[in-house]
Parts: sequence; C-alpha cells; structure tokens
Amino acid sequence: MQLNVLDPEVLADARAHPGKHPGIVVRVAGIYAYFDDLPDSVKQEIIDKVKPPIIPYTHPQTHRMR
Repeated sequence: MQLNVLDPEVLADARAHPGKHPGIVVRVAGIYAYFDDLPDSVKQEIIDKVKPPIIPYTHPQTHRMR
C-alpha cells in the first residue's frame, strides 16, 4: 500500500459521504483505485495508516540534588 500525504479528516469525510470527494485515488496492493470504490474495511485501514500516532505525554520527573 502506498499513500500520499492526505488529511485523515478528508478521508474520513469521503468515507462518510461517498461522492463528495470523487477525485481521491489511492494505491492498494500495487493497483490504483478510487477511494469511493473501495470496501469500507479498506477505507478504514487507509485512514488508520494516515493518522498520526497518539503518544501519551509523560511529565519528566524532577530529580532532587542532595
């Protein structure tokens, strides 16, 4: 699967509203396809791959000098 950088919000909107973004083309397994023509499971997989990972913030501990 090869993805160009896309806003995951646009892809989610395209999934929710088929036909609203007819020009989105993705490459899946070496084949180009219109996003609207893909099954919902494949659309969601693409959206998940484009989303940035959520990394929880942990506050660095303060070390006391003795």
